Amino acid sequence: EGHVFSADLASDGTLGVLAPAGALPAGVDVFDDLAFSAAGGIWSTYASLDGSCDLLGAAGAAPLDSWTTNPFLSEFRGRPEWATATAAGETYAYVLGGYGDADAGNAVQTSGAGAPVVAGAIGTPVAVDDLPKPTTFGMAASADDWVFVIGGRDAVFGGQPRADVIAGRAGSDGHLGAWTAEAALPSARSNGCAVVAGNFLYVLGGAGASATDTVFAARVRF
Repeated sequence: EGHVFSADLASDGTLGVLAPAGALPAGVDVFDDLAFSAAGGIWSTYASLDGSCDLLGAAGAAPLDSWTTNPFLSEFRGRPEWATATAAGETYAYVLGGYGDADAGNAVQTSGAGAPVVAGAIGTPVAVDDLPKPTTFGMAASADDWVFVIGGRDAVFGGQPRADVIAGRAGSDGHLGAWTAEAALPSARSNGCAVVAGNFLYVLGGAGASATDTVFAARVRF
């Protein structure tokens, strides 16, 4: 519906009551997308059915009524992996993989895009190395200048979840790559959530052969 809600988060992890905090731009409804906070702004990914992959940005705190639509790719990408990384004092956002539109046969992609983000807007695009494998419905998370892409699958319909984990480092100019293989998950996973908290990367839930409540963890800061 395009509504935005917010709530206070207590130090013990308790979430307060959600209350209206603004609205997305007129005509924009985000579904199964990702929101995150970075570089003094609130961001929401948006795969538009008109054939683009955008990043919505709003500076400051609630109410969030002034959004900027920042085109990231001039083509549709369904369920890509989004991530941020900080390098040389700049924060960068990246969209990786995902699947194309029906006219392209919903083909799963390896390519990506990136750009610096600040106060609700994006800067000049930066280079992103292709993923080693076509990946959609995977998870991504970052620790400082490192981005991790976890699991996912290589087909929209019928593809099998994977257990592979790869890592790429953002250079001082924001260029992301090259990708290297890391220790695999204990079991294959797609459609989950991933986050770095403290020194650890956590992979939560998702699906392997079936939906799961399993949580995996690995240290990524030493």
